[in-house]
Amino acid sequence: MGTLTEKNAVIFSGGDFLTEDLKYCEKIIDINNSYIICADKGYEYAVNCGIKPHIVVGDFDSTSKPTGDFDTEIYPVQKDDTDTMIAIKSAIEKGYTKIAILGALGGRFDHSIANIQSLVYIADNNASGYIVDSHHIITVLGDNATVDINKFDGYLSLFAITNTVQNLNIRGCEYNLDNYTLENNFPLGVSNRIVDDIANISIDKGKLLVIQYS
Repeated sequence: MGTLTEKNAVIFSGGDFLTEDLKYCEKIIDINNSYIICADKGYEYAVNCGIKPHIVVGDFDSTSKPTGDFDTEIYPVQKDDTDTMIAIKSAIEKGYTKIAILGALGGRFDHSIANIQSLVYIADNNASGYIVDSHHIITVLGDNATVDINKFDGYLSLFAITNTVQNLNIRGCEYNLDNYTLENNFPLGVSNRIVDDIANISIDKGKLLVIQYS
């Protein structure tokens, strides 16, 4: 594991996970130069990939308590935070500002929704959060945010998480928008495609869910 010279963290959560997901995660973050946090069953995924965690957290209702040369924090099963949220809070408290989450989709649908909501928490704490697997890169943009996305073979979908997302601008896509107010009761932003080399997305106010699917 490399020296931690950047404020990057990778969280292994307990949803569906394939070893090939790591390749897609590397598009977002350098795993070998990141602080590794395992949430409950995510520990098994990391170990099976030969990745040693810095810390393992959770209530361990999905796996046995791990032992090894790393920190372990055990929590009661009855708690307000999910195991993944505990991992996210740990990363933010330690000052990590770019957080990628693996194993955050699949399995129980309610857990997938909870993990997507956790991206809003990350954005609210002045950090960038990404849920990644071999088909998805998911993030949330907050107030006065802009992002460039390289062209890829797949779909780009945008959804308002807050009631409205104000002054949404889309450039470089099949369907572009200028200063548009996107509402959370109509999925206008689903299934767009990037047609230029780079797409630019910007908003003034609100929370925008950005999903790349390939």
